[in-house]
Amino acid sequence: MLFPPLSRPVPTAEDGPAVTVGGVGLRRSELLGASTAVAERLLGLGVRGPLAVWAGPELSTVVGLVGALRAGVPVVPVGPGDVAAAKDVQAWLGGPPDVVGAGSGLPTVPVRVHARGWHHIPEPPLDAVALVSGDVPFTRRAMADYTDGVAAGWGWTDADTVVSALPLSGATALALGLVAPMRVGSALVHVAEGRLPAGSLYLGDASFYTWAAADPLAVQALQEARVLVSTDAVPLTVAQQVRDRTGHDVAVAPGLTDPA
Repeated sequence: MLFPPLSRPVPTAEDGPAVTVGGVGLRRSELLGASTAVAERLLGLGVRGPLAVWAGPELSTVVGLVGALRAGVPVVPVGPGDVAAAKDVQAWLGGPPDVVGAGSGLPTVPVRVHARGWHHIPEPPLDAVALVSGDVPFTRRAMADYTDGVAAGWGWTDADTVVSALPLSGATALALGLVAPMRVGSALVHVAEGRLPAGSLYLGDASFYTWAAADPLAVQALQEARVLVSTDAVPLTVAQQVRDRTGHDVAVAPGLTDPA
């Protein structure tokens, strides 16, 4: 099972924040209902994928990705400026019409963040393909094993609040910045720019930590963190600045390298 926290109704006592993007968020029950609505729509339409998913920093992107993954439809996340990556796909899921509209020649399945579905979604097999990135397919098992490994290594639990500055595209970034929080059950706050919110586990890349080390407000936020993680090696001078100013080392995440 890829997302155990989304496999059952959410008790009222556990219905805390699940995901926030750009200051707009969903509680756990709301994410369950919204992603179920996406999964129901895809299964009802007979979509088998791969499915191109607009990977802009938007709440609808998260809902679309989670819904497609729950439905067992392989996704091809496509970041802004990289529409050409959407090749050999069956349809688009979400996305602004001026980018993925009629000019793409493909149908578009809308993502409605406020829609809700409550039917049981059958769990796809772990050996089914979940993600295609750079023409490389990754199975649900690869995603689950990877996220379980990093969660165990960093003591990542559902009590953490994850602040991610990672893009919602690319295999490793998507596994760390979306699949892992959804699988562990921790609250996720996705940031693209501006002031860093409070969190216990921060995810970024070298450019993020280079910026953060030079920003007093970002340094203050990172000081309160438990773990700092980068998807690539941080320059030694920047790593030292982060250590001196926050009291934390930056851990470098292993890459998701186990394709289907």
